[in-house]
Amino acid sequence: MRKRLGLIVAALAVAFVASGCQPSGRYFNEVFSSAVRTADIQYGAAPDENGVTERLLLDLYQPAGDQQARRPAIVWVHGGGFRSGSKANMAADAASFARRGYVTVTINYRLRDDNIGQAIADAQHDAQAAVRWLRRFADQYRVDVNRIAIGGSSAGAITALYVANHSEDPGTSGNPGFRSDVQVALSRSGFGGFYSAGDPPIALFHGTADGTVPYQTAVDTCRNHRAAGNVCQLTTYQGAGHGLYADHRDDIVAKSAAFLYEHLDLGP
Repeated sequence: MRKRLGLIVAALAVAFVASGCQPSGRYFNEVFSSAVRTADIQYGAAPDENGVTERLLLDLYQPAGDQQARRPAIVWVHGGGFRSGSKANMAADAASFARRGYVTVTINYRLRDDNIGQAIADAQHDAQAAVRWLRRFADQYRVDVNRIAIGGSSAGAITALYVANHSEDPGTSGNPGFRSDVQVALSRSGFGGFYSAGDPPIALFHGTADGTVPYQTAVDTCRNHRAAGNVCQLTTYQGAGHGLYADHRDDIVAKSAAFLYEHLDLGP
């Protein structure tokens, strides 16, 4: 009965967002007045393109004054073509969702210029180490180990989708012995690769005029994901380019909150 009620609430949440109305309460709205940030926590280490060990750092955000025993978590991954950017680029997202009741982290990951395929693999493995870090320190930060999501923009979105797709390839960037899987992935202007049955639900947000990551790659990602029997939600923004978040932030956040609520099973 509890499971059925949760599904009903989730369906109503999606319908409310589609109608332009956003439900209230934890996970939908910023119910906490502020988020507490703990900066520059090392979550792993791995060799860079020159073979030099790089310390991998994250910033942790928690809802101020929250008393809940276990909280869902989100790993946020920045964009920058796998060549630039930093965890600071996702600070607004992390703080916003922490004020909604999540534990969130933004991560630095290895950047490189020489090999895009290797860069994607490095980013995937580093992000998976961050997922494992959340599980390793779940008791300390009151994280629900079975409700972890990942999201990002551009290169970060590609990384998020690869993490969702490849829990069987965890890499060696840190925190061995803990699970690397996520339960939901969010992509803004990104794409994924091949999918298999049982991969987690994904939500894509993409503009039809994206000249950096073509819109068709998002269409193909969803088609491949659904063909494997999985859940994919694609939100299309007609005429929007690669930087669609600047013009469509409110809609993306509302739909992301509803998708997370449903597929992390956060209902009563």
